[in-house]
Amino acid sequence: MAPLLGLASVSFLAHLPGGQQCANTFHISNPGLGTAPPPADLQQLATDLDSWFRTTYEGILTTGSTYDAVKVAQVPDPTIPHDAYADFILPTNITGTRSTTGNAAPNQACACVALKTNSGQRSYRGHLLLPSALTATDMSGENWSPTLPYATACDAFVAKLNAGCQPTHTWTGTKLASYNLVIYSKTLQRKALPSVTGVIVCVRRQEVHWLRSRARGTV
Repeated sequence: MAPLLGLASVSFLAHLPGGQQCANTFHISNPGLGTAPPPADLQQLATDLDSWFRTTYEGILTTGSTYDAVKVAQVPDPTIPHDAYADFILPTNITGTRSTTGNAAPNQACACVALKTNSGQRSYRGHLLLPSALTATDMSGENWSPTLPYATACDAFVAKLNAGCQPTHTWTGTKLASYNLVIYSKTLQRKALPSVTGVIVCVRRQEVHWLRSRARGTV
């Protein structure tokens, strides 16, 4: 049996000046596709996604950081052991554009974006922990200062995400225009329950979030 119909996983891959890797992964869906996205579509989706998000993703990353690649993959069915799936990685290898000044911040300090749906189920909640700020001057107490470069860069990226939300979406691109932003639940898929629901809004939380794994060399 093929991977899940009309569903793709998207990962923006980057690394910080010290080599610490960052990955931001979300799901997109074309509910009318009727098949898993074929390899040619994955390649075009990667090109479309890079075109749509590149400027804003670079804007979050500091000039010492690198936007490495965007990966788009079919989503295997977790109820089928060793379900084969296709993917495509588009290398970018582009340095970030956000300048840093003042005191440095630990790799662990980053912004969190909540992906919200119309469902109250825990399985239909999602979030992204964006690339680290690396600058303590962008903090105001326990929050990110909304007018300083890190928060404004994150907000620009969030605006690009919001363009893919239901009930209408305005993503552009040969293939991306047919997709919208969704939450996919592997847990619900294993239970043979509806596992995909559309995201209605993405919101950057004001609080400084602490991603401990970024001190250990993971994403």
